Amino acid sequence: MKFLRLLFFTFFSLTLFSSPIIVLYGKPGAGKGTVGAYLSDKLHLKRISSGEFLLAEIDRGTPLGREVKEKLEGGEIIPDDMICSVFFSYFEKEGYLNGCILDGFPRTVNQAKLLDQRACDCDITVIHLEVTDQEVLNRIAGRWMCKDCKYPYHEKNNPPVVALTCDHCRGELYRRHDDCQSSIKRRLEVYKEVTEPILLYYGQQRVNHIDGQKEIKEVCNEVLQTLQ
Repeated sequence: MKFLRLLFFTFFSLTLFSSPIIVLYGKPGAGKGTVGAYLSDKLHLKRISSGEFLLAEIDRGTPLGREVKEKLEGGEIIPDDMICSVFFSYFEKEGYLNGCILDGFPRTVNQAKLLDQRACDCDITVIHLEVTDQEVLNRIAGRWMCKDCKYPYHEKNNPPVVALTCDHCRGELYRRHDDCQSSIKRRLEVYKEVTEPILLYYGQQRVNHIDGQKEIKEVCNEVLQTLQ
């Protein structure tokens, strides 16, 4: 893992961000995936989700995927080394030529500091989607995701036209491995202990607080207006 971290740092030092970076932040189930997909379409920016890449590793049954699955099922936060290794692979393949939307990274203050160090010439905007714990439990219990294009759905708030079928690519919908109630509660505890301090690190000048409990279309429009 130390070698992977070294490679990650080296690549970032050679490939600095040259466009705005939007960081979507909030509790599990706050709507980051849905808002990220909306912004990606409207702003023509690449959306990068650490969660989706980690889940892809799980589906492929790789050693990293097996380790990630064990931690997700236990509601534990993924170590920085794992997150960095996933992001490094993607950065090397795609780069950041046209800016980006980050969903699921950074999740710790250490990761946030790394992002600031390696993107020091860029304008990092943080969007914080605020929802209650009960709202999180209600949302995650009914959410689905497309296996192919990764577009997010909810059986009540944002259902597909055809059951279990993606509206965009006709792919099959599935539930995440860690979307059981016991895991969700543990993830909320970890969020408060480890991830929530990122808001304090970024400070009020860089954090835009959005009421994430409104209708999803209203939330998306408010986020877009904040960025413009």
